[in-house]
Amino acid sequence: MKFGIRLFEAAGSGQMPGSHIPRPDPEMGSGFALTNIPINRGMMAIVRETRHLPEDQQHSLMCRVMHFGQALEEAAADPRLSAHVRPEGDGLMVSEEFVEACAMCAFDTSNNNLRLSIDSLAEIIGEAPAT
Repeated sequence: MKFGIRLFEAAGSGQMPGSHIPRPDPEMGSGFALTNIPINRGMMAIVRETRHLPEDQQHSLMCRVMHFGQALEEAAADPRLSAHVRPEGDGLMVSEEFVEACAMCAFDTSNNNLRLSIDSLAEIIGEAPAT
């Protein structure tokens, strides 16, 4: 999870060599092409760097990284998790325990909406002190 988040951030911000998404080749004809935007660069970097993993592990990591921001927002507002995700300056301080819990927590698929389960995160973290 830590690797995936750092990889996504580096590629998304363009700081990772080779992280850009090339323009489609006009000679290839029409078809599907990704735009060169941060989320696409980040996800493509994860795909490239995890090709050696089984497909289900690749998908799990991609989903967890994709929904990490949503989990941060929800955790900051949840009294069970707010000690692990708290504002500091212009950013957030995020505990190691929270990131590790994001790698293990269940997905919530209620309302036909995939997200990391805040209840599962709180259960995994329990009363662990934030570091």
